Amino acid sequence: MKGDAAHEVPLSPAAVAILQGLPRWTGPCVFSITDGERPISGFSKMKEKIDAAMRGVAPWRFHDLRRTMRLHKVYDQHGYREEKRRAFDLWAARLLSIVEPVTPSNVIQIAART
Repeated sequence: MKGDAAHEVPLSPAAVAILQGLPRWTGPCVFSITDGERPISGFSKMKEKIDAAMRGVAPWRFHDLRRTMRLHKVYDQHGYREEKRRAFDLWAARLLSIVEPVTPSNVIQIAART
């Protein structure tokens, strides 16, 4: 971390639940397929697959994701704790709405004709 400052990430309850559900490793790495000894790798191969699936999207880098979630400038000393918490909560809600969509209560399922 640059600036010798702690990097606080106010995770949404959904993100905390996912992390709590992960297996406990013996090594220091949280996200690992080697019992925590080494972090997950192979991101360049994964990015190639994502790029292939997202034809027509402007070129991007993983670093762009970090900049997207960054909420302060280099000399800004405000921690933005509540703003970051709100941003992560909104992000989690949006992701959940995609992976676990809720059918509106005024929609009636009609059986298909056989």
